[in-house]
Amino acid sequence: CGSTVSKAMEAGSSVQAELEFRGAEFSVRVDTGEELMIVEVSDLLTADQWRGEFDPAYVEDLTRKTGNFKQFPIFCSMLESAVCKSSESVSLDLLTYSDLELLRNRKAGMLGRLRPPAQSSTLSTKRYLILIYSVEFDRIHYPLPLHYQGKPDPAALQREIRALQAELAALGINVGKDPRDAETHRIRAELAQVR
Repeated sequence: CGSTVSKAMEAGSSVQAELEFRGAEFSVRVDTGEELMIVEVSDLLTADQWRGEFDPAYVEDLTRKTGNFKQFPIFCSMLESAVCKSSESVSLDLLTYSDLELLRNRKAGMLGRLRPPAQSSTLSTKRYLILIYSVEFDRIHYPLPLHYQGKPDPAALQREIRALQAELAALGINVGKDPRDAETHRIRAELAQVR
């Protein structure tokens, strides 16, 4: 799990990992600060991206509604632990709106009685990152709504790559000159996927 402390997020932290949900691979990134948590999910195959920004009031209200209240910093730590898979008591799932409704209906005991409602395009593109907190006799699901951001702009990605290459050159690092450089190979593979 990649983890860094970010000055831009008021001494917050950032974690990122590649995770599998329902047979598909995703990159999940969580940036946390004192007053904001940003969650970004990218499909590694299609490059589709989803994002959500959550302040302490939203998170604490969400946790209160589940009946298992968590303060904002504790919730952020739980989410980071789930991304990094550093605790067995927290895990993640990624659901569509239909998946979430099915889960709600199943929990309410109405599985066979309801037809799925017609979905708007906004609801069908939205995803929910579910933080699952498992305690001895209970499982609590905290759904975080993520809005569809689309696919990354190839021109913007190319500009970013050129800027990073220029920065590396300014530091005197020869990119791609050493065939044993595993990081260079990884970056080239990512670039090939974007193209």
